[in-house]
Amino acid sequence: MKNEINPYEEEMRNVVHRFENMMENNVRSYFGESECAEVIDFYLHNKNLRSASKATEFAKKMYPHSTLIRIRKVYVLINKGEHNEALFELEEIEKKEKSNLEIHFLKGNVHLSLGNFNESIREFKQISTQNPDDKSYVLYSIGLAFSQKKKFEKALKYFVKAHNFDKKNFYVIYEMGFCYEKTKQPAKALECYLQYVGQYPFDNFIWGNIARMYLATGNSEKALEAIEFALALNPKFAFMYYLKGNILAAQENYPKAIECYSEYLNLKPNFAIGHFAIAECYEKNEQFAKAFDEYHKTVTLAPKYASAWTGMGMCLFRFQKYAESIHYLKRAIKISKRADHFCVLGQSYLRLWLLDKAEKYLRRTVKLDPHFFLYWVIYSEVFFFQGNIDKAVLVLQKGYDYNSESAALNYRLAAYLFLIDLRDSGFYHLEKALKLNFELLETFWDVYDCKKDSGIRKLVRKYSSKK
Repeated sequence: MKNEINPYEEEMRNVVHRFENMMENNVRSYFGESECAEVIDFYLHNKNLRSASKATEFAKKMYPHSTLIRIRKVYVLINKGEHNEALFELEEIEKKEKSNLEIHFLKGNVHLSLGNFNESIREFKQISTQNPDDKSYVLYSIGLAFSQKKKFEKALKYFVKAHNFDKKNFYVIYEMGFCYEKTKQPAKALECYLQYVGQYPFDNFIWGNIARMYLATGNSEKALEAIEFALALNPKFAFMYYLKGNILAAQENYPKAIECYSEYLNLKPNFAIGHFAIAECYEKNEQFAKAFDEYHKTVTLAPKYASAWTGMGMCLFRFQKYAESIHYLKRAIKISKRADHFCVLGQSYLRLWLLDKAEKYLRRTVKLDPHFFLYWVIYSEVFFFQGNIDKAVLVLQKGYDYNSESAALNYRLAAYLFLIDLRDSGFYHLEKALKLNFELLETFWDVYDCKKDSGIRKLVRKYSSKK
């Protein structure tokens, strides 16, 4: 069955074709005022601003006093980013058309684009005052204007007001959900999206939104259910496969996660993020050769994907190919000065016993992110391996200032302190570590293997009985 032709669209295309023929061949042709407006709208809709400008100039010559054409000129100026010129034009039109609501709406939008929020709100309130019988629609329109400018908190106020006037307007409910999401209120966003899907249950995108909000509120099982609904409605909804993969990866179900990411790549074959996600799954599953291949595919598609360069370096590190890993890790830090990139590079130099370089990169690591305890522990090892326990202690004492509640850091600091016979301080940090996490005690013995020490055994027994 052939698609039916929309008579209005066909007529509009004929008008546009006639206009273009006139401009190309320099022939005279008559266009009514509404036809001129249609031509301009057509070009604006298709983002052809050059042709929209030409059509506007032509229309102004034919209808110099037409409010319809002058307003179209405003739309062209707004789309070109010429907001001050658009505002001037609107103020000129307003002198003759004070009760035209579209003028106030456009002025409100232009002021919004210029950052004149008070003036913008004043214009929007004019609409509400002049059109009291349809306040819900007016408030909804104002909310949309703020939302389109990413002023979501202001938009939300108007959507809530619109909702109070009309509880059954599901477009308002959807926009409320969107703004709640953007203002990091996922529980409220979820409530709105669930109301909306009750009215429009076959909207696969809303099921996608619901899945994301369930995930944001910590309910991964409900998120998976919503994803299944979305995929049942649209099996080619690529992002849902990616989101499902993320949930399964977080549950450490790496084989199933890889299946989902592979489905995502079948639909989005050139998206580097899909290969990166698969690589992470392989790496966490200790399949480092496969992980390396997927990281390599990632940087082939996205050469500035720093984490993928680090991923390749880490895979080589796992294979104890420390010298080879350095090339990839240096590529990563040229792109992104992230602490984790510097840390892995520092560790590679540490394994190669290039201690000056290891210290340089690990010092930079803790400076970039002093609140991650493991960076301090790794940094301390530069001095520990040299036998400079005093310096290792100083490093961890500084790290303790940022991470006093880290059991791992306290165990390591306690071990170092016992090694240099600072027993009082050692007992303090060991007891604190035992209180925080008894299960990590083995990390203490790995460094200070002195299980015959009666004082330490007594303290350990005290907390082992409390397990």
